[in-house]
Amino acid sequence: MLLLVLLLDLLFVCDTGLIILVLSTGGGIYNICGADIDIHSIENLVYCLIGLGFIRYRLRSISPFLLIKAINLKELPQVSINLLANLYNRLKSIDSRRAKWWIIGILIFSAILKSLNAYFYYGFFCGDDVEVLEMTFAKLFAWDWTAWELRNAFFPMGFIYPIQSLLHSFGTKDTTLLILAGRFVVIAFSLINLLLVYKIACKEFESRAVGLLAILFLATSKLHTCFAASVLPRTVASTFILLSLLFILSRRNRSGLIIAAVCLGTGACIRFGEAVFLIPAIIPFVATKRFRDVIIFGAVFGATCAVILGVSDAIYWGRPFHSLITAFNFTIIEGKTTSGFDPFYYYIKKVPNWSNIFVFALSLYAYRLSKRQIMGWAFIPIILLSILPHKEPRYMVPIIPFFAILAAGSFWKIVTDICNRYEADLNPAKSALRAFIISVVFVGALLLEFDGYRFKRTENGVDVARNILDQPELEGAAIEQNWRTGRLLYLWKLPVLKEISPARITDRDHVIGQISSDDVKWAALTDRTINRYHYDKELESLGYQEVKMAEEVKRNTYRLYKR
Repeated sequence: MLLLVLLLDLLFVCDTGLIILVLSTGGGIYNICGADIDIHSIENLVYCLIGLGFIRYRLRSISPFLLIKAINLKELPQVSINLLANLYNRLKSIDSRRAKWWIIGILIFSAILKSLNAYFYYGFFCGDDVEVLEMTFAKLFAWDWTAWELRNAFFPMGFIYPIQSLLHSFGTKDTTLLILAGRFVVIAFSLINLLLVYKIACKEFESRAVGLLAILFLATSKLHTCFAASVLPRTVASTFILLSLLFILSRRNRSGLIIAAVCLGTGACIRFGEAVFLIPAIIPFVATKRFRDVIIFGAVFGATCAVILGVSDAIYWGRPFHSLITAFNFTIIEGKTTSGFDPFYYYIKKVPNWSNIFVFALSLYAYRLSKRQIMGWAFIPIILLSILPHKEPRYMVPIIPFFAILAAGSFWKIVTDICNRYEADLNPAKSALRAFIISVVFVGALLLEFDGYRFKRTENGVDVARNILDQPELEGAAIEQNWRTGRLLYLWKLPVLKEISPARITDRDHVIGQISSDDVKWAALTDRTINRYHYDKELESLGYQEVKMAEEVKRNTYRLYKR
């Protein structure tokens, strides 16, 4: 039995080491015992660690951890309750001055983390962020280029373009710097989100402690952290959604109601999908029979949307509501989607992709705290978004702050109950064990969130664009999923830029037709495509030779060819 316990201890140490390695490096392909193992996520490693820890704790009486007497597992519950009680007493009595310094520290930590993400992960998440930037660049550099007609211009031209225009007026033309400036705008709004979550949590739970825990939960959210370092609109929309709720909670008079409706309408104009928050906003008015407030809120919300979309679309597209009408026809009337259809239960099934099971469970536990209004803002939008055909974890970005608030309230309630029962000497051993369990849950939740701080993607597409631009002569290129290179953002000088469609990657006539064109001298396909479909033979027969790029090649990256 002792050998089994030692084996468990060694497995626990190895698992912990792998977690630290993946978190610090972003993961990779590791050769373990002669086998190549691709590890880019710690999710399964964390669950294994918790399982190993549970089994080892059950066998705690056999020996201390790794036979080290100083690490006595029997004392873990007592250590946990002492730490938890200390945390509880500090937070319970915290004053506004100390809370302010904690908030500043969390904001600085969050800003640094997001800035590092924005700088080192210089690639693109999807074609949406590329097109947002192409809209602003087209205005900056007077391109003859048109965006997809369901894109409304309010977010790119109202929030991203101003800072880029300012830099451009000082002579800045560097693509990377202009993109980075746009990302810093979104980072700034994400920090405002943290402050708003603190204020809402403090007001709703009447506790600075819950406010600090809420801002911590949001600041450590992988979804919030990653997408705040992009130029996608949801983080900015989230700011106005949170402002709307804050005004609803803070000012019960008519002016507060009007301001809340304006904020929510602004958020819905930044991205159409955020209109789903209108339902949880008006439900409390309906429940309390404040029908006049429902009419006023709805009217102001509609008027705000009409003014913003009418004016912005008229300026950009030449017709009021052009993007809204096009989007409605595309998704509702024609029933189309760019990325397929997902089942109704998608967001529940994919909880680990946008949060983690521990935070989700804490948010459900908040039902016992009678915080129905906050729960409405968290769960009703999920239900409504689940009705739409296409679903993605990033659609949860504006919803995550409400889960942070609920999880913070639940966590504080559980900690309070444990510490009060312990101080009252009501079964202290049981309270200590509960403290140990909630501590494990908290650490597990943080680890799972740390796992998602990086975008799990390659930046190699932009590296391809930079390699092409470094050549003395600019020539045409055909690139698989060319949005990954930034498309016009980097390659606007090329005489020809063709896309090798991923939907037609098995169509050899399509691929060969793109790369064999006389005006195309560069070809870039992913390593996966080359290995699976062996297009290297066709490339060689057409006179292409592979160009070795200086950047480190990671999984599913591009292979660049020149003829």
